[in-house]
Amino acid sequence: MINIAVIGVAAGVEAGEDDELVVVALFHDLPEAFTDNHHGQVAAQMLAPWLSDCRSWLLVHHVEFQSAHFANHPTRGPEEREPFRGHPYFSDTEYFCERYDQNSFDPDYPTLPLAAFEPIVRRFFKGSLP
Repeated sequence: MINIAVIGVAAGVEAGEDDELVVVALFHDLPEAFTDNHHGQVAAQMLAPWLSDCRSWLLVHHVEFQSAHFANHPTRGPEEREPFRGHPYFSDTEYFCERYDQNSFDPDYPTLPLAAFEPIVRRFFKGSLP
């Protein structure tokens, strides 16, 4: 799990994304260890005290958005995100999935060591609650 998270966020750190997006990318799939298609909701609840409304919505709905790139279940399809088009956080969630989440499935995607993210994670969780 951690390897997938690190792969998914490596480019974000290099591109200078904000700490909140880096933490979301690192932690968003961790609940897959104990839940299936509800892992985004669980991640949003785990991180809720520190997240903006936008990033909470992103976590809850990223599964539907990721289906545009990766749908490995017969009941899932690439158009699942379309009912949300026009929502204020649609483009942020679309960006996250296109730029980071889908890349986490590429074993050749360049990664940074997990230790590279420690200062970002510590800074994020040490900060004031939103």
